[in-house]
Order: sequence, then structure tokens, then C-alpha cells
Amino acid sequence: MDSVGGLENLKKWMEVSRNAYSIEAREANVPMPKGLLMVGVPGCGKSLTAKAVASTWNFPLIRLDIGAAFGGVIGQSETNIREALRIAEAASPCVLFIDEIEKGLAGAGGDGSLDSGVTQRVFGTILTWLNDVEKPVFVVATSNNLSNLPPELKRKGRFDEIFFLDLPGFESRLEILNIHLNKWAPGLLGNDALEEIAEKTEHFTGAELEAIVKDAKKLAFSLGEPVDISHLEEERKRCTPMAKSMKQDIDDMRDEADLIGRRASKRNSKNDVNPTKKDKMRMG
Repeated sequence: MDSVGGLENLKKWMEVSRNAYSIEAREANVPMPKGLLMVGVPGCGKSLTAKAVASTWNFPLIRLDIGAAFGGVIGQSETNIREALRIAEAASPCVLFIDEIEKGLAGAGGDGSLDSGVTQRVFGTILTWLNDVEKPVFVVATSNNLSNLPPELKRKGRFDEIFFLDLPGFESRLEILNIHLNKWAPGLLGNDALEEIAEKTEHFTGAELEAIVKDAKKLAFSLGEPVDISHLEEERKRCTPMAKSMKQDIDDMRDEADLIGRRASKRNSKNDVNPTKKDKMRMG
């Protein structure tokens, strides 16, 4: 998890969940964690976090591609899903990673007229399994938008927790920059000018910050120079953050996430870009 910047609340929750898999927890009859649903802006670290959880816990990571399970023969899709879930149970303890679950289950909330109800039956199979599984399979599902998920998947108890991964605040951006600089330009670690870069990247995602560092490395190499703050600044100016075109969508996700889930990152006192609904009302 050291490779993931920010997400302090999520990391703390993961530590508690990991302890629930211990022998002592089994002897004390502590409930076994089911998993979590991570929702948020593309590029904010959902997939990276899922992989980091498996690595930190020393669990095998199994990726379930729901779309690939659909077949053309009647009953094949449901059979494929059941077989995939059986394999996950056989490999337990493990982390079962379902990336962009809303795309794999697209149409599950309809009347089934478009695909003879196949998606609904697959969805029902997954829901039943999430409720009944007794093996130590920790499910990590991700979604880019809460509104695209069926209500049955968002209710309390289906997952242990729903976390919203927002745009990183100032402290998180500084941490993310340092993580990638440690790999590509360690000479810039601790540079005071990095704070200015972090301030100027207010609406950037973690993926966009990573791209700035990598592009700065390539730019410096092409010029035959060591990476400098000027290269980072030049690449920052070239990058237009995707979040600027998604402002309303992000605000809507924040509001719903505050109602049914939790923020993955703590609030930052400096340059905070993650206001709650109450904050926005207070600001007029």
C-alpha cells in the first residue's frame, strides 16, 4: 500500500479488515470480511489499490471479467460465472478483483428484453454468491459511477463498505508526486518547489500526476538533462485535467457517496478540492 498515495481512511480500514482473517480472529468468532466497493473518478487509483491489497496481504489476485463470461449458448453465461466463482473459492484465501463492475452488469436493471434476461440471471448469481460465500474470498469491485450500479449492489451488507475515491487533495498530490519521483527522478525528492507543483495540480487525478512525472523524465532525457522542476512544470502546463469536464458528475458522486458510503481520503486543510454537500451550501 506504500505505492498508493493518499486514501488514508481506506488504508486504515484495510488494516482492520486484514486482522479479521487471522487465526486469533477465527477463534474469537470475528465476522470474516466480504469485500469493498470502490467508486470514483477514473485515474484515482481504484485498480492500483485492488492490486496493492492483494500484494500487502500476500493473497493471490484473481481478476473476474464478467463480460468474458457471457456465451452464446443458453445457460452458458450463468454456468461460466458459477465456475469462475467456484475457482475463486478453491483458491482462497484470495482477493477477487472485479474491475468496472457496472460495465459487466450493464442492463441488469432493465426488463431483460434485450438479452432474454441473461444479464439479470448472471447478476442474481453474483448477488447470491456475495451473500452466501463462506470461504475467505475478499471481493474488491470498482466502478466509475455510483448511478450506473443497480440498487441491490449498493445496499449495506452486500459489501462491507463502499469507498469513494475523490480527486486527491494537496497532501495526497504531494505524496503521489513523491512516489513516482522516487522511481523516475529521486534527485527531486524533498524539493521545496514540489509544493508549488502540487498546488497547481488541484484538479489532477493520480494517473495524470504519474503521467506528468514520466513525461518530464522523457523530456529531460531528450534534452540530455537531468530531470528538474522546470520539466515538471512544462508537462503540467501541457496536461488538461479530465475532471474539469466532469465537474457535475463528480459533484453528484460525492453527494451520493456521502449518503451510502465513506470518503477514502481524509479532508485536507490546504487546497481542498473535495467539498461535502454541506460545505457547498455554506459557500452559497
